[in-house]
Amino acid sequence: MFARPMFWPIIVVLAVTASACRAPEAASPALEYVLVLTEEGETRTVRLEVRNPRPRVARLEFPSSQRHDFVIRQEGREVWRWSEGMAFLTVMVEDTLGPGAAESYEEVLPPLPAGTYVVEAFFLADRDRGAVASRTFTVR
Repeated sequence: MFARPMFWPIIVVLAVTASACRAPEAASPALEYVLVLTEEGETRTVRLEVRNPRPRVARLEFPSSQRHDFVIRQEGREVWRWSEGMAFLTVMVEDTLGPGAAESYEEVLPPLPAGTYVVEAFFLADRDRGAVASRTFTVR
């Protein structure tokens, strides 16, 4: 008689916990990414623009406090990574991007010797996708 009421609250708690632990909606493939590379004199700047074209809020989940990264490759070999040597908080970070809203991440590229390169942009809330955008550029 007493055993039944004791098990009932446990079952309710487990059911609530299970439904609350569902994986949150990751960054949607419907997010739009634009990679802009600008050159002013000897200075090259790369900017990743992330846009939410949907009519509802996009939920974003980042695996750390790092939100983006840029990588430069030459003939497939990595020659520079923006985040190299940086420290980021190792906590899950949740954010949202409103309907029609956009965020931008901009960094100055290092001086590079003459050659052809590819810059890749990573948006870490969309981490299953790998690079979200890339552009080829030439240094003369």
